[in-house]
Amino acid sequence: MIVNRITANAPTGGRISFARLDGTETLELVELHRRAGRLAGALAELGIGPGDRIGILAANSPQWVLLDLAALWLGAETAGFEPGKFEPDQQLVSRYGLRLLFTDRPAEAAGVLPLAEVDRLVEKADSAPEPVVWEPDRVTTVKFTSGSTGEPKGLGATAASIDSSLRAVQDMFHHRAGDDLFVFLPLSLLQQRYWIYSALRHGHDVTVSTYEAAFATLRRARPTVVMGVPAFFETARRHIEARAARSGKPVGEQAVQLFGDRIRYLWTGSAPAAP
Repeated sequence: MIVNRITANAPTGGRISFARLDGTETLELVELHRRAGRLAGALAELGIGPGDRIGILAANSPQWVLLDLAALWLGAETAGFEPGKFEPDQQLVSRYGLRLLFTDRPAEAAGVLPLAEVDRLVEKADSAPEPVVWEPDRVTTVKFTSGSTGEPKGLGATAASIDSSLRAVQDMFHHRAGDDLFVFLPLSLLQQRYWIYSALRHGHDVTVSTYEAAFATLRRARPTVVMGVPAFFETARRHIEARAARSGKPVGEQAVQLFGDRIRYLWTGSAPAAP
């Protein structure tokens, strides 16, 4: 199982970058793995263990990724809540049976911790515990529908379903050292976390941004793979065509200016896409 391999085995290559409008922070994947293990140790001291559920209601960040990996380490479930669609209150904690909820939003409810607490927990931890072995049918995370037809609905994703999806994608696209997969949709979407798991398993790079910073980051990051909803690519098309009209330069040249010069493929879905 891939989720077992990425906690039990330190990666041998690859980097993860966290891009914001004001700059980029880059870590070797082996350092990300080390910090995730230390965070797992700190969460274990707080009583988090197999079958417990922690919630994350925050924008994409290093702390988001570390919490997700630490939960995998401990055999705990995560529930990733998209900002703007949920509130970090007692009702959310109770409804989803959360032992802890980490958020970057103002909150005062019991069991809710500021996301910045993650950094303190990593620093105070002495060591990493032995990773829990996931059985195929165990739920690793609660993922949510888009909420486009009402309140988002939670669905349990098993370790086997993650394994199957990652293996199918790898069979098609053979991600490897030299690739850099671009993540900018919310990490509350499980599919976005697949790229991080893939990096830890296959040793390629991954760049994590936010939707707001995506276009500003693309050229600087020079990814090889970009996944986005159709609306993202429609916005990109309008931007490229407008720049081409203003400059008199070819559309293809403007596309390279926006996406960088290393794109292997672009991936879209989740909604109808115009040709």
